[in-house]
Amino acid sequence: MSSTSSQPRRWGDSGTAWRWLAAILGGILLAGAFPPIGFGFLAPFGVAAITLATATTRRLRGAVGLGIVAGLIFFGILLRWMSVLGTDAWLALALYCALWFGLVGLLTRVVVRLPYWPAWVGAAWVTQEALRDRYPFGGFPWGRLAFSQSDSPTLGLASVGGAPLITAAVAVSGALLAWVALALIRRRSVSPSTPHSTTAAPVNRVLTVAVLAAIGVWLIGLAIPRPTAGESAQGPSSAVVALVQGSVPNFGLDAMSQRRAVLNNHVLGTKELAAQVRAGTVAAPELVIWPENSTDIDPLTDESAAAAISSAADDIGVPILVGAVTRNPTDPTTLWNVGIVWE
Repeated sequence: MSSTSSQPRRWGDSGTAWRWLAAILGGILLAGAFPPIGFGFLAPFGVAAITLATATTRRLRGAVGLGIVAGLIFFGILLRWMSVLGTDAWLALALYCALWFGLVGLLTRVVVRLPYWPAWVGAAWVTQEALRDRYPFGGFPWGRLAFSQSDSPTLGLASVGGAPLITAAVAVSGALLAWVALALIRRRSVSPSTPHSTTAAPVNRVLTVAVLAAIGVWLIGLAIPRPTAGESAQGPSSAVVALVQGSVPNFGLDAMSQRRAVLNNHVLGTKELAAQVRAGTVAAPELVIWPENSTDIDPLTDESAAAAISSAADDIGVPILVGAVTRNPTDPTTLWNVGIVWE
C-alpha cells in the first residue's frame, strides 16, 4: 500500500506569467502618476507591483528582465513626445531608460533577503535615479518618482531632503504594500492542515501596522510646513500664470532647423496673449512662462534676440521666465540650460 504526502509549496515557486503581468501593470501605474493623467497616488502602487514581480523571481537575471519590461512600459508612455524626432529616437531612449529599471529589479531581488527590506528597496530606487541623473553625458532625469508628486502629500519632504527624499518615501510606501501582499498570499498558500490559529492575530496586527506605515510614509510630508503664501501671512493665496507654448516649425530632426523660428513663435504667442488680455477675454497674468529651449538663440549674447524678448515682455507687461541655452561665461566650450527671468 502506498501513500502520498504533499508539502506546502511556497508561493511564487511556479509560474512566471503573473510576474510579467505585474511588471507591465507597474509600468502602467507609474505612467499614470505622471502628466497628462497625473494621479500621483498611483506611484506607490506601481512600485509595489514592480517589487512583487522582481522580489519573488528565483534568478537575478529574471529580476533584471522584469525591471526592464516595467521600465519599457513606463518610459514608452512617458516619452511618447520624443516621436516628434522619430520613432527610433523615442524607442531608443525608452529602452535606455528601461535598462536602469533593470538595475532596480536586480537590487530589489538582492535586498529582499535583508531585514527591513522595504527601506532597502527605497534606497535602490534612489540609487538608480542618482546614477541615471548623472551618467552618461550628464544623465537623463525624466521619470523620477519625485516628479510625479507635485500635488501629493509627500511634496513637503522636498524642503527637507529634496527630490531624493520624496522618491524614497514613494518607493518605501510601495515596498511596504508589496510586503503586505506577499505576506497575505503566502499565508493563503500554506496547507490548510498547518496549525496557525494561535499566530493569526499577531500576524494580522503586523500586517495592519505595515499598511498604516505605508500610508503614513506617503502622508508624512503633510507634517512639514510649506511657505507658499507669499512673503507674509497676508500674501495672496493664488496667482495667475500664463504658459506660452510656441512650438517648432518642423517635425523630426529638422524641428529647430529654421533660425529664430522657435523664438519668433513664442514672441508672437505672447503678443497674442497680450491682445487677449487687453480685450478682456482672458485674465491678466502675473507671470508668463516659456518652456525649455523656447529661444533657439542665446539672448544674453544676441542683441536682436534680447530685443524680441523685451518687446514681448513690454507688451504683456509682466516678467517672462524664458527657457534658454546659453554659453558658460567661464568656459565658452560648455553650455547651460537655464531659466531667465526677463522683465
